Amino acid sequence: MKGTYLPITIDGTEPPLGFRQVQVLPLAGWDGVQQASEFKALVRAIRARLGHSSVPKRVAPSPDQPQTVSARAIADHLDRPSIAVLPFRHPPNDEDQAYFAEGMADDIIAGLSRSRLLRVTSRQSSLSYDAESASTAQACSDLSVRYLVRGQIRRMGDKVRVRIDLIDGDTDEIVWTGHQDRPVDEVFELQDEITQGIVCTIEPALLGREQELAARHPQDVKHWDLFIRGRHHYWRSTYEDFRKADELLLAALEQDPDHAPTLVLLALSKLGNIWGGKTKNFDKTIGEAFDYASRAVAADPRDSASHQALGVVLTLTGQFEQATAEQRRALDLNPSNAPALGELGRLLAFRGDPEEAIVLSSEALRRSPTDPHDWLWLRAMSTAALRAGRPVEALRHAHDALSRRPDFFFLHFQVAVCSQLLGETEAARLACERGVALNENYSLKALRLGYPYANEEDLDTFVNALRASGWQG
Repeated sequence: MKGTYLPITIDGTEPPLGFRQVQVLPLAGWDGVQQASEFKALVRAIRARLGHSSVPKRVAPSPDQPQTVSARAIADHLDRPSIAVLPFRHPPNDEDQAYFAEGMADDIIAGLSRSRLLRVTSRQSSLSYDAESASTAQACSDLSVRYLVRGQIRRMGDKVRVRIDLIDGDTDEIVWTGHQDRPVDEVFELQDEITQGIVCTIEPALLGREQELAARHPQDVKHWDLFIRGRHHYWRSTYEDFRKADELLLAALEQDPDHAPTLVLLALSKLGNIWGGKTKNFDKTIGEAFDYASRAVAADPRDSASHQALGVVLTLTGQFEQATAEQRRALDLNPSNAPALGELGRLLAFRGDPEEAIVLSSEALRRSPTDPHDWLWLRAMSTAALRAGRPVEALRHAHDALSRRPDFFFLHFQVAVCSQLLGETEAARLACERGVALNENYSLKALRLGYPYANEEDLDTFVNALRASGWQG
């Protein structure tokens, strides 16, 4: 009947409270603290009601049942790798840690679900799953996924340790493991911070595993394999790798012209050639990058990575306010997007508050400590420190960046400029010489695009110090 609401259930799950039923508990005077007795009473009441749910538990197969198919066979039909977050193990009879464990798993599911590169099993399916006696292969088969996240909460004196394992369901290998320790009385306040750190690490680790698998079958032309191999070359970030990335990603785009992650990588790959001065027509290449990034946003307006890529491209067109807005939009959509945070730090390093730039870049490094582009954020910190008048600090950050990518010429140039401004002329000359050897045709036009200073005096300071070190551009 039109205008009439009917209660329905899916998968046999009952609503948490009876239809039209209201449960009242006194919360007068509650100050919002989750450990308060009033709040715990409410949670216990809701849990008691949920305890009557008819969600089926996993039943172990009998010996005469056929063996379950492999997780890979189940997940192969999906374009993206599939993952489930299992209920976290926690100390028995510790109600506070039970709340924390459930909230942590719930937040990780929500964080991973923001990624357009993963298929994440719903909270209801994964957190209601009886995982205690299930093997990895069985859990993957039951939940129809390739990867599992298992977590454990342990109390050690006055600290709580959160341990996370990312497991490949086909091989039972641990792809990545990590832990974080926090004081017991701070875990609830720091839950968001812990979760963001975990989410930022799980996705790159999982996609790195997918890249390894794709590399074993280079002739596989399925869309996902083309995409993940293109992504592998993009992250390597050499000019030959950018060329290979373009080739693979364009082939992937032919199979799915509206795949936002493919469009994002094509846009960013173009930028690598622009910043390196390897393109013959800057305006044409910038236009291509803008087209790919705009198409990505149009294809998936709620994809954080698409807005982040568009923001980066807009810096090359001089639309810095809009570029900043795109990075903030990317972070609104996915607070765990470390590249957006790092790019915002880079923009501020050249055009805003250098102290805020250092804070944002440091936070990007903390959230994604093994990111392939961490050197970019360190270079931003070096640039910001120079603008703040602290060349010693700037040189330290420049050396940190160079230690990660000694094959990048402009990191040698960054060291040269910092050294020159400190009066270390011989060190500056040697650093500049190494940079020129890596890219002898780097032009002033390319430098201006890669170093978008708002203040012309800041740009002049950088260029003059680089020329004093031996650069002829």
